[in-house]
Amino acid sequence: MQIETARLILRPFAEADGEAALAWLGDPIAMRYIEPPFGLEQVKSFVTSCAERVGCLCLKESGLPIGHVIWHPYMGDSARYELGWILSRAHWGRGYAKEISLALIQWAKGQGIEEIILEAVPENGDSIALIEHLGALYSHTEEGLRVYTVKI
Repeated sequence: MQIETARLILRPFAEADGEAALAWLGDPIAMRYIEPPFGLEQVKSFVTSCAERVGCLCLKESGLPIGHVIWHPYMGDSARYELGWILSRAHWGRGYAKEISLALIQWAKGQGIEEIILEAVPENGDSIALIEHLGALYSHTEEGLRVYTVKI
């Protein structure tokens, strides 16, 4: 799947994206709410193994990978999708996560998807603010994560 917006392209990861992905997956601040930062070998493994669950988010103008987007059936249910993102810190604060999220929500409307699930740790105020801005409603807390839903 490939999704394009005015400034972004979401596409499958390519093996060559590994070094670029180190900018966010290897960054302890970018990864602080997710898991410990990855080393280069972990990043390369992630890039080659995540194709069905995660897409590479790139700047449209240059093709530069700037992050990844989690986008896959939630718990195997094709009517419910999980949405999440992580971006390189150099690209924070520019509205990219919002832009691609809105594009995916719009795309989902024509695909038979009924609900989008978003999760965040309670300490991640920036992500929670964006999740709520997208129109997601708090559902419950599970395994330390606040779970939100967008009904399509």
